[in-house]
Amino acid sequence: MKIRNLALALVATLAAIPAMAAGIDGIDGKWEATAESPMGSIPLKLEFKAAGEKLTGSIAADMAGQAMPPTAISDGVVKGDDISFKLQVAMMEGAPPMVISYKGKLKGDELTLTSSMDMGQGPQEAKVVAKRAK
Repeated sequence: MKIRNLALALVATLAAIPAMAAGIDGIDGKWEATAESPMGSIPLKLEFKAAGEKLTGSIAADMAGQAMPPTAISDGVVKGDDISFKLQVAMMEGAPPMVISYKGKLKGDELTLTSSMDMGQGPQEAKVVAKRAK
């Protein structure tokens, strides 16, 4: 009987580890940020869902006052409070997409991201801080 209770306690503890590793609220949900660009400030709406270490979601931008449709992220990974993913943005029909890589840290209701992309002049990096949408 003691072994059975110990086994049940172990299973319950192991089942809770992924939730604890992602923090109390985890990455799941909607986030808002503003990215600075040569064209000015660009409001961003991010949405994430984690399943174990797999991260899925999308990012939508508001370019020059016009809402752009959400673009799905790819290669998303969440490990504890570290996240990474890629965003592939189609620039012109028939051309390969521009790939933006993101890495970041989740701390409560704040997500600090560093984006990196190469537009032929070496990697360009930018920092974005997202806040959980209320």
